[in-house]
Amino acid sequence: MLVYCNGKINDRSNIIFDYHHTRKSENAVRSLGEFDGFLVCDGYAAYNALKNTRRCGCLTHVRRYWVTALPKDKSAYATSAAVKGVEFCNRIYHEEKLLTELTAEERYNQRLVKIKPLLDAFFAWAEELQVSGKNKLVDAFRYTHNEKKYLYTFLENGDVPIDNNRAENAIRPFTIGRKNRLFTNTERGAKCSATMYSIISTA
Repeated sequence: MLVYCNGKINDRSNIIFDYHHTRKSENAVRSLGEFDGFLVCDGYAAYNALKNTRRCGCLTHVRRYWVTALPKDKSAYATSAAVKGVEFCNRIYHEEKLLTELTAEERYNQRLVKIKPLLDAFFAWAEELQVSGKNKLVDAFRYTHNEKKYLYTFLENGDVPIDNNRAENAIRPFTIGRKNRLFTNTERGAKCSATMYSIISTA
């Protein structure tokens, strides 16, 4: 189940649920067609098949990887790279929050002054990390590295959000409901659920 919504919360808050049998990239192409705006999403590779969109990364997903890599022993926090990664994300979010009440143009200008240097510092630090093997810290580093070019895209437009939390929040009721009803019996039923959730969520 995929969910799409407009990035700015207003009186026309469109939320569309879209069921497909697989997670193939062709489904994203079929759903979004020739959409040529900004697309804020996680690291799901299927969205790379959309040739006309400006793909934007999600800082929340990046931060989540660093949080997952935090050491269980808090006495190790002083030297933990994961803690440093979380702190970078928190600083970026702090500055972004201060721009909430600005116009799109003002936010665009202030992001270049306040947030771009923090992103630059974050990636400069991450690229100097010495990580190897299979562990959560390596996962955090790789995800951050792979999303680098997409995390900068939101700087191009003051109306583009820094994360896709809006979509994450929109799909949460469906996820909770799915756990309660123990899935859907048929593919047709799943498509009907997508229609029902789209109407209710948008209305």
